[in-house]
Amino acid sequence: MNRYCAVLFAFAAIRVLSAVADHSFIDPSRVIQLSWRPRAFLYKGFLSYEECEHLVALAKDKLEKSMVADNESGESMMSEVRTSSGMFLEKRQGKLSQLKDDSWSDCAKNGYAVKPEKGDALLFFSLHPNATTDPKSLHGGCPVIEGEKWSATKWIHVASFESQEVNGSGTACEDANVLCPKWAAVGECTKNHLYMVGSKDSLGFCRKSCNVCTL
Repeated sequence: MNRYCAVLFAFAAIRVLSAVADHSFIDPSRVIQLSWRPRAFLYKGFLSYEECEHLVALAKDKLEKSMVADNESGESMMSEVRTSSGMFLEKRQGKLSQLKDDSWSDCAKNGYAVKPEKGDALLFFSLHPNATTDPKSLHGGCPVIEGEKWSATKWIHVASFESQEVNGSGTACEDANVLCPKWAAVGECTKNHLYMVGSKDSLGFCRKSCNVCTL
């Protein structure tokens, strides 16, 4: 079975917290700028062959079908929208094999696409340098034509997403995305209630456009 593994870094911040004591670990000569709008970079050979195989070995027997959040309750639920499987590695746990098919799938013919190479890392930012949301960072994974696709994703947040700042009235009345007014106009406040409005435990991202709060 042919398989490969990749590392995806989704940066929601404009700087990286230094978690590596030895700064020589980062080799700038391996970094390729793919795009500036959105900001996306490729780090060639970020992981060794052995490191990739180790990640796959840790995860392979623990995979569960990926789920989505229910719009009403916020609970995880099965959906035909997601076809992948995944798991979370604990911090204490300390493969990308090359695909046989060298062709591009149809979904990679438009926009930006990255050819998977074992051990490479893709870095992209979901925010502009001023910390506003970058809609152009929306992305998806192309279907695997042959073999298996393995990826390890690391999110880096600009702030804790478990606690949100609120205004003086006790509610956050703002839009976190410039496209919120357009989404609200086509009915997303109802169709995608959890993201747009939120729940009792987590505020949504388009509350202002959905008219569920006052400034």
